[in-house]
Amino acid sequence: MSTATTSDTHNSATLLDTFLGPTPLWYKKAVIGALILNVPAFFFLGPLVTSWIILFEFIFTLA
Repeated sequence: MSTATTSDTHNSATLLDTFLGPTPLWYKKAVIGALILNVPAFFFLGPLVTSWIILFEFIFTLA
C-alpha cells in the first residue's frame, strides 16, 4: 500500500509546475483558458466560429 498522502499526489502547484515544463505562467494560463473556453464556444457560437477560434489559438501558441 502506498504511503503517499493526498496532499502529495494532488498538489496543484506541482501540477502547474509540470504542465508545459518551464514556460511562463501567463502562457500556461492562456493555454488552460483556451482549452476551457473552447467547449462553451462550440455550443454558443457554433462549429464554424469555434474552428476559427481554435485556428487563432494554434497560431498564438506558435508565436
